[in-house]
Amino acid sequence: MEIPLKDLLPDAIKRARIGRQVQAHTLLQRADEALYRLLPSSTSKQARALSYHYHVLVIGCLSSATGYFLKQQEEDLLHILNREQKGEHVRCIRIKILHHLEAEG
Repeated sequence: MEIPLKDLLPDAIKRARIGRQVQAHTLLQRADEALYRLLPSSTSKQARALSYHYHVLVIGCLSSATGYFLKQQEEDLLHILNREQKGEHVRCIRIKILHHLEAEG
């Protein structure tokens, strides 16, 4: 008798007590996708979700202009992220200006 992996995964996450980490990682992925859609095409790779902790999402930007644009779009971004989120919600977004964004991987 085979049990599908999707049925085993929630219990394994509970036993390992990594539910918050999995939720944070999922939120960061969704935030990166939302940033890519929200930013103009010329600046779409100039911002990336860096961390999520205690309802605060930190976004790294390569320029202050991109950070300012995202701060103006904060309500829209919060709405996009919280629309499908189960459990904890993002309450605010913090912008961090960086010299470079490290590639994922």
